Amino acid sequence: MNVLVGQAPNLTAADLEYIGELSNPGQLCLYHIDLESTANQTITDVALQNSGTEDVELPPGSSVVIGVNSISPNLEHAEESGSHGNETAAIP
Repeated sequence: MNVLVGQAPNLTAADLEYIGELSNPGQLCLYHIDLESTANQTITDVALQNSGTEDVELPPGSSVVIGVNSISPNLEHAEESGSHGNETAAIP
């Protein structure tokens, strides 16, 4: 399984950090990644990709969590609309 980030259709694979203390290999594993847009790559899309040829069936209790700490304003759009964009977004 790959996590792809970027702007669709131009996505690149992200390097996931394996969290061994919270994983049970062969059962459920936990991975982590911090994503940040840069001047060279604005992230608007996050996708999961099956890198194998067989279907992936996630067992009960599996989850994918994406948290947003802040959203940078789109300066071009903000200037056109007079808006300053969102500074933060809370996920309940």
